[in-house]
Amino acid sequence: MLGKLFRRLFLTRLMALHEAGRLAFHGSLASLADRRTFLRHLSPVRKKRWVVYAKPPFAGPETVLAYLSRYTHRVAISNSRLVRLDKASVTFRYKDYRRGSADRQQIMTLTADEFRRWHANSRAGANFVSRCRWSYSISITSRRSTTRTAIR
Repeated sequence: MLGKLFRRLFLTRLMALHEAGRLAFHGSLASLADRRTFLRHLSPVRKKRWVVYAKPPFAGPETVLAYLSRYTHRVAISNSRLVRLDKASVTFRYKDYRRGSADRQQIMTLTADEFRRWHANSRAGANFVSRCRWSYSISITSRRSTTRTAIR
């Protein structure tokens, strides 16, 4: 029952974001900007049985909120580190701690897509994924039965 409710709410709100133009698709996913293509892409997900795995946090909801709040406004790169920015690439300064102190400051250029991927991956803390156990997961059907899995 909870899986059906979560699936309906999640997909309804995802569609609302798509229709409002609030989702951006780049690279190989650019075709998903088209409504029909997006609906076709979501079709298999609508047919799957979703299993919602939820358990109470050990130390209470306040502790979970305190933990998550450390990452909500975290900045992965400050404006002072940006060297050059255009539609195709981003150039920025970084510190390579494997080098000596005099040679530590380096400059890197990434394509815009690579930079977005890097930025998204560096926003959460290193242990964020392994510590966060609240998550949703779509059931995986095995040969014998439907197993419940949680994304870690």
